[in-house]
Amino acid sequence: MTPPRLRVQFIHGLEGSPQGAKARFLAGPFDVIAPAMDTSDFAGAIEAQARALAERQPDVVVGSSFGGAIAVELIDRGLWRGPTLLLAQAALKLGQARRIAPGVPVLLVHGLRDDVVPIEDSRALAATGTPSLVRLVEVDDDHRLQTLVDSGRLSDLVRTVAALGRHEDARPAAAAPWSQDLYQRALAFAARAHGDQKVPGSTMPYVVHVALVAMEVLAAARVDPFDADLAIACALLHDTLEDTQVEAAAIDREFGPRVLAGVRALTKDEARPKPQRMADSLARIAREPREVGAVKLADRITNLQEPPRDWTPAKRAAYREEARAILAAVGGASAPLAARLAAKIEAYGAFVDDGPLEPSP
Repeated sequence: MTPPRLRVQFIHGLEGSPQGAKARFLAGPFDVIAPAMDTSDFAGAIEAQARALAERQPDVVVGSSFGGAIAVELIDRGLWRGPTLLLAQAALKLGQARRIAPGVPVLLVHGLRDDVVPIEDSRALAATGTPSLVRLVEVDDDHRLQTLVDSGRLSDLVRTVAALGRHEDARPAAAAPWSQDLYQRALAFAARAHGDQKVPGSTMPYVVHVALVAMEVLAAARVDPFDADLAIACALLHDTLEDTQVEAAAIDREFGPRVLAGVRALTKDEARPKPQRMADSLARIAREPREVGAVKLADRITNLQEPPRDWTPAKRAAYREEARAILAAVGGASAPLAARLAAKIEAYGAFVDDGPLEPSP
């Protein structure tokens, strides 16, 4: 039986394209996607590649030069943790992420005659991450690394990093345990707090929303383990301080200071001018454990449904831009949730028309 072809996501360089020589070569032995991106917009390029990761779920990511910098940033933000081949990566040259996150299998290839990106940059990057999972290959070539294509070695390197992904150090950790009793207790607390409140624009009880947010973080914790109890409690209670009469002392008494701190970070500061509230909350979330950031991602995933009919095109566009800001600020909290939010943002485009932006509610 013929084994399935590896799924490869190729991220092209600054002057490359999805139809370039490397992309065409890789399309021979592999199932390749090479997403188009605007290389003048680094944040937009990250978003485009994150969407493709969520949709295609490749086996290997290959990043060339500028595309290598994108790949390193995807790893650093937690948007990708799988096998990665970096060809003359330009992450350090572009002032982006300067490390490889632990547990990620990465193979770096750099030409000894590269006069565009110093080989020392790849040597420095290769010194980070998990030693058993990060390797550097130095070749007699210049920045284009054309010999890899001419000799066919590029396909061997893809297979090598794919095999590196099966190393025992790259295996995902077992899913963290979580308490059903805590879930039930926090859900009951939220139900009492929100009472007869409805999800805006619907007749659905508001407690359904917080239960859906908790479901998202629980599903993510099975793939990328974190403290599920902390995330679940914060998810179920995340709107209690902002939208109900519950006082902080009650949350502290019932669930402890860590949960209270998370819920406070997730609560917008009404004393601030409205345009500043989201940015302030995101800054406070970023200082909390990553479980709190995961809740924020899950909250916006749950909210990116069909908007109320009375929302103007400008308000819909603003809501999508706000989702992008959330992804940029706390996307590193959870790779699966970040990828899922990126896909939701893309799908939400169906509800957005061009128009001037106005603050979301």
